[in-house]
Amino acid sequence: MSAIRGICGSASALLVCFAAACGGGGSSGQGGDFGTGLSIDTTTVSFSGATSEPARPASQSLHATISASDAASIEVGYANGAEQVSWLQVTIPAGQNPASTAINFTVTPQPTPGTYTAHPSVAIFKADRTPIALRALTVTYQVTPAPPSVSPPAITTQMAAANVGGPFGDILVKGTGTWTATVDYLSGTNWLRVGPSSSFPQSGPSPGILTLFAERPLSAGTYSATLHIAVAGQTFDVPISLQVTP
Repeated sequence: MSAIRGICGSASALLVCFAAACGGGGSSGQGGDFGTGLSIDTTTVSFSGATSEPARPASQSLHATISASDAASIEVGYANGAEQVSWLQVTIPAGQNPASTAINFTVTPQPTPGTYTAHPSVAIFKADRTPIALRALTVTYQVTPAPPSVSPPAITTQMAAANVGGPFGDILVKGTGTWTATVDYLSGTNWLRVGPSSSFPQSGPSPGILTLFAERPLSAGTYSATLHIAVAGQTFDVPISLQVTP
């Protein structure tokens, strides 16, 4: 048998073909297997990642063995009412050996924690598009909340006395829920403002950016404090040092 043509066909086309071949049978969430001449080395594909990760999780692959002599193509789609999902992508390189045909799966990072599930199917077709066999899959993508963090971990800077009252730094807070900020002054008092308010404690939604301001009046000198930022069950101590020049 010659090399199989690999196609990641449209879900709508595969849905029509698969449903007709199965006679409308199978479960509502996952297409039922039918036919001979096709086997796959796994029926489950799993991914995991965190909400803050911009990069895709590593791709996953399965291998199909095609023994049907009249198979002309292998495709992946949705059958028997299985819902099409936008976060899952599939590629099948063309011209592969039918004895070991790789099917590659990738997922798009998701911003919301949870377990995402899809039920695609692998099928082989004759040259005239008659389906020969189908094998159902379950793909899961476990997305966990991003671990909390603050960046940068410390701020050391300077500003001219004429610029006091303006911003001198930003802190990026990541995590779920709400952040709360308190301050301990090590030199000087009540000179630090976060956003529009100089009162503490302060809170806001996470992720978020805390913009730091120096309150007027401040004479030349060095001012230091520790900003305590609590988010998602952790507290981060951020040393702040501001040198005011004449």
